[in-house]
Amino acid sequence: MRLLRFALPGLLAVFLASPLLAQSADEIFDEVDRRQRLVESQRAEIQMEIVDEQGRTRTRQMLLLTKVGDDDRTQSLVVFTAPADIRGTGLLTIETASGDEQKLYLPALRRVQRIAGSNRGERFAGSDFTYEDLGSRDPDAYTSTLFRTTDDAFVLDIRPTEAADTAYDRIVLGIDRERYAILRADYYDGNTVVKRLRSSDFEEVIPGVWQAGRLVMEDVANGRQTVLTFTSRDSGTALRDDLFTERQLQRGATGL
Repeated sequence: MRLLRFALPGLLAVFLASPLLAQSADEIFDEVDRRQRLVESQRAEIQMEIVDEQGRTRTRQMLLLTKVGDDDRTQSLVVFTAPADIRGTGLLTIETASGDEQKLYLPALRRVQRIAGSNRGERFAGSDFTYEDLGSRDPDAYTSTLFRTTDDAFVLDIRPTEAADTAYDRIVLGIDRERYAILRADYYDGNTVVKRLRSSDFEEVIPGVWQAGRLVMEDVANGRQTVLTFTSRDSGTALRDDLFTERQLQRGATGL
């Protein structure tokens, strides 16, 4: 799961004045995607804090495994390890040529549930991240416009084509000009911002690839937010293919 490759456009392609930075919006967005796929495998422990409208916080722990295959497609497995009432709940995401295949395992029901396209906009485990947010984004399924630059970021306006499977009408991305990492994302329903993502505490996980250590997703409409904090991350150990299977999804953290 590439916690968070977000996507796309408008009418005018804008180029920066400096020849070294004279890139189109598509080139910038492609470079973000390319760099993240250089991380061939990763194991991370994450703390999730869900803050509701009254400021009450629920804290959860989860384990995240990601791997990029020989076909340059991503597969990921996230499993909750605490507290007891959600332990073993997991999500398997496999990127395919036709889009993501996602399967959810609920230990209480002892069954695997496929996440259909119509359900990808639903909240994952009660958080403010949807199943779509936790999947992949194909840059070719979006159009993008670079309409502004700031001291720290390229600002892209990205919009889905008919090929995109998304609940968002538009996403405005702030991308670090040096690291090509996503700093912020505003998600739109029509002309209204419904969610905001903010990233911080960046770490160079392999040479030239930076990933956030803290992600905050705010539900603007409902006054909620979910904070993901990476408490450990290992990007140097190869992961077996059999960890990204329905069988392992049902086993939870056993063997991980």
